[in-house]
Amino acid sequence: MTADNKIGISFFGAGNIGSTVLKRLAEMSDEQGGALRDVVSVRHVLVRDLDRSEREEAGFFVEPDLLTTDVADILKDGNTQIVVELMGGEQPAYEYISEALKAGKHVVTANKAVLAKFGDQLFSAAARSEVHLQFEASVGGGIPVISALRRDLAANEISSIEAIINGTTNFILTKMGAGDDYETALTEAGRLGYAEPDPSADVDGHDAVAKSVILAMLAYGAMINPESVVSEGIRNLVSADVSAASELGYVIKLIARLQSENGEISVSVLPTLVGKDTQLGNVSGVTNAVEFTGDLVGKLFYEGPGAGREATTSAVIADLLEVINDQLRGIQPAPLIQPHPVQVKPSEQIESGFFLRLIVENRPGVLAEISRILAQASISISSVVQKDITGQETASSVPDSAELILTTHSSQRGSVLEAVELLGESKSVLQIGSVLPMSR
Repeated sequence: MTADNKIGISFFGAGNIGSTVLKRLAEMSDEQGGALRDVVSVRHVLVRDLDRSEREEAGFFVEPDLLTTDVADILKDGNTQIVVELMGGEQPAYEYISEALKAGKHVVTANKAVLAKFGDQLFSAAARSEVHLQFEASVGGGIPVISALRRDLAANEISSIEAIINGTTNFILTKMGAGDDYETALTEAGRLGYAEPDPSADVDGHDAVAKSVILAMLAYGAMINPESVVSEGIRNLVSADVSAASELGYVIKLIARLQSENGEISVSVLPTLVGKDTQLGNVSGVTNAVEFTGDLVGKLFYEGPGAGREATTSAVIADLLEVINDQLRGIQPAPLIQPHPVQVKPSEQIESGFFLRLIVENRPGVLAEISRILAQASISISSVVQKDITGQETASSVPDSAELILTTHSSQRGSVLEAVELLGESKSVLQIGSVLPMSR
């Protein structure tokens, strides 16, 4: 506690999110008649430099005497009980969080990259120091996904999670569903501030992979190397894929899918066909959504803002208030699950229905040949749609060509990839478009 018996809070980072959190805390103190101000005190705010322009843009002027560029001012401050980390990136954020935990300080963070890579180490450090490590804002933005797994669903065995947990890609796919091509949709996402100048983390799936690893920790106690997650982004999707999916009654979403079966878990992040009439299929724009399936509660669906200053601030302050309330009541933090290595199902054994879009020669016998190749890989066709595309932009240089849209019954991913390789060797197949899983 500080000299005036208040709980000391310090911040690593005061950019857009950090400044917004500080501003909201000040507003809450005023709205509550000073109640919050009477029990907490902001001690230090770590910044890269003392230039205040970025913080002014966020609408909050941090008191100059609170600012520091030396992390030791926070780590060695005995009057700082809680640290809020909003720097982003792996380093030096991991080092600072780790040192804060070792120093016996509670930590609230939104840093998915650090948690996905070092979660087991940070959970252990928090347990040793008997302090809070809160990270609601790391997955799902303003949706209470983390607290649901840590508390509300703790009695359940979670058999599956399907989630849209990247708002940028969901916005792009929504725009493509409305008729835009990928580049036009990406440009619009950048103009609106949804996509970074370098959108790779979003469109290549890395952001969703990190969040999936965190969900696996909480749902299954599993520590998974992010590199072992079966993943693919949306960069290679084209309008023809979206149109074909739509004609079949589906939309394409970047789906994070986690499953537990017979002691094995599988984790994937893939563009996936989702039924238009499903709850996930109706999630549009930058909205996020998570569907849990538990043995006691059945299916639960959470939907809400997945990114942005306001949504992240909501989650950060919820965590912060929980820590403050526990401090005031003298309550010890509940122990975190200690993640451990688990048996991960080989990627080739992950099962689902699949969507294949092929450009083929438009002549008798081609469909029979393709059916034979799929059967050779133990794949059963569920439906076939054929279109004459001669003269269209999607057509090949062959004068008479057709587009085949196939869906399969549930198949192993490895078998489908084997079939795709065989199709690529067929002279009848002019182009292999997208090969996408279908949500069950």
